[in-house]
Amino acid sequence: MAADGNPRYRGMLPFKAGLVGVMLIVLATYFAFSKANPFKDPYELKAVFRTANNISPKISPVRIAGVNVGKVKSVEPLDDGSGYALVTMRIEKRGLPIHKDAEAKIRSRLFLEGDPGCRSTK
Repeated sequence: MAADGNPRYRGMLPFKAGLVGVMLIVLATYFAFSKANPFKDPYELKAVFRTANNISPKISPVRIAGVNVGKVKSVEPLDDGSGYALVTMRIEKRGLPIHKDAEAKIRSRLFLEGDPGCRSTK
């Protein structure tokens, strides 16, 4: 009861407070154990290449001037039968801005860097 004798609750019901608490715990647990980050908004860049051999989604790095600034998100063949591939890349903030006259190239990695797609079987 309230101080004036009125049986109305002042504030949140215990059931509602518990429900809000459980929802917050579920959300915090989800974001703690997944790689999803709602506050990080990477820039997506799409480019068409003649061939996309040796490009692996979520493994192949995206580099600008030799610095890793993102990863390849997906590689999809074009539907027109030309053999070209659409590559979607996620670029982090440090790789921005990307200028209108920028060129994208697929380059093989140097032998000293190693290939993240190849794993040792030892």
